[in-house]
Amino acid sequence: MDYTRAEIIIECKNHLKKISKKSKKRLREDIDKRNYLISLLYFKFKLTEETISNFLDLNRNTITQAKWQAPFFISIDDISFIANVNEYLIKYPFEFPTKEQVSMSRILKKKTSVTVNLHLNVYNKLKNYAEINDLRSDKAAADLLTKALKIWVE
Repeated sequence: MDYTRAEIIIECKNHLKKISKKSKKRLREDIDKRNYLISLLYFKFKLTEETISNFLDLNRNTITQAKWQAPFFISIDDISFIANVNEYLIKYPFEFPTKEQVSMSRILKKKTSVTVNLHLNVYNKLKNYAEINDLRSDKAAADLLTKALKIWVE
């Protein structure tokens, strides 16, 4: 079943309105539903914590904690959580990543530095390329290397 980011945001806002009309008690059922929707926005639709916070008018610290609730409780088959969010599990299915998968993807995206010794004529060409493209020399070197590797792979 396909669903959009806008549908999830609307669903979450409607749910938050229902919660606010109730007493100020933090019932687990209500919090679990909210957290499931927040997790969807963060993991499926790749929204930042700040963006979710702004959309839902919630404190960013709330988002930081809430985003991991659904993946964690689903991964350990928490019966209460699954019962509380069952309608959303059916309506908005999603396979959440584990913390290990998220950590590994972050590691793979990190940049690594490499020290290279260049002949003066190659360094001068690099400096010229950097000036023409309004880049620092390290960024210019990375840009050229990336372009060369793309050509090499093809």
